[in-house]
Amino acid sequence: MSVASRRRAAYGTYSSARQDAKSQSRRALIDATCDLVLTLGAQAVTIDKIVAQAGLSRPTFYLHFQSRDGIFAALRRHMVETLDQLYDLLSAIETCEETAITDWIMRMLAACRRDRKLVLTLMRAGTAPGMAFDPNAYYDTVIARLSLRFERFRRARTDPAIHAEALLLLMQLEGAIRYVAVGEDDRDDLRFAAPITRSFIRFVEA
Repeated sequence: MSVASRRRAAYGTYSSARQDAKSQSRRALIDATCDLVLTLGAQAVTIDKIVAQAGLSRPTFYLHFQSRDGIFAALRRHMVETLDQLYDLLSAIETCEETAITDWIMRMLAACRRDRKLVLTLMRAGTAPGMAFDPNAYYDTVIARLSLRFERFRRARTDPAIHAEALLLLMQLEGAIRYVAVGEDDRDDLRFAAPITRSFIRFVEA
């Protein structure tokens, strides 16, 4: 191997290690923020407390986030992105059979359980700056996503009565998030998913 090749290889290893360290520090800051919100409440959380909890420095914090509200917003954004991906999977579903819908709901529950600490943090933080959330506006984006696959969601975009039904269904679906947040045991997930599946099929087939 030439000297130039060795240098490129060494730089690649260094660059990869640096990226890993950056990802780890970001994750540590987010975990620390969640822990502090859950123990102290969102209003009591400061940047100094976050970096102390994470064992990092203020300059490291500012490499990732511009402010305390910025890290709060990142938490909310991560949850929204997770839900967006799940609803994209639902909008791409090939069949509206009970098994397929139940499988999707179980996947949603599993994803929310993996992010259980984040879910609890968002619930505890409420409308703290950076975490404010307009559910109706978000549900409208979900309806738009699902309208690509389901006619009833397409009609919900223009029919107020159907829109109200769609909102109730989505609130039931995302009630699964709160269910996951308050309990770690997944043994009842399938039983929990069954009535949501029936509600979803009734809505799209009405």
